[in-house]
Amino acid sequence: MPVETPGPVFVVGMWRSGTSLLYTLLNQHPGIALMYEADLPLLRQLFRNGRSKQDWLERWEFWNSALSRHRIDRQQIPHNVPDLRSAAEIVWKQYAGGALYGEKISQLLRFAAVAVPGVSERPLRGDLERSR
Repeated sequence: MPVETPGPVFVVGMWRSGTSLLYTLLNQHPGIALMYEADLPLLRQLFRNGRSKQDWLERWEFWNSALSRHRIDRQQIPHNVPDLRSAAEIVWKQYAGGALYGEKISQLLRFAAVAVPGVSERPLRGDLERSR
């Protein structure tokens, strides 16, 4: 029976809060391989109705050069994936090999609106402003 690697792990925080340092320290461990601000969840529009756009890899590369920055072999990634989660896991696992995979994300407010149903940017910003 194959052992499945736990993951994904996200390093998420407000700007200037130490997430880049934490990311760097975590990636020093040989069993951890986190991507740096690949931002694929922000491109969720490329995955609709149970399928991906045929050119989702090219669009993602154009968006922020994540594939080339992380030396990911695009030939090993299928063009047809059913959803964003599948696409992200395929890429993260290829990058990490057998290590714990995930990503450092600096876009906390935008990511929260994407990743957590029912959470939007406006209430988060309002809560932050009230706490000052």
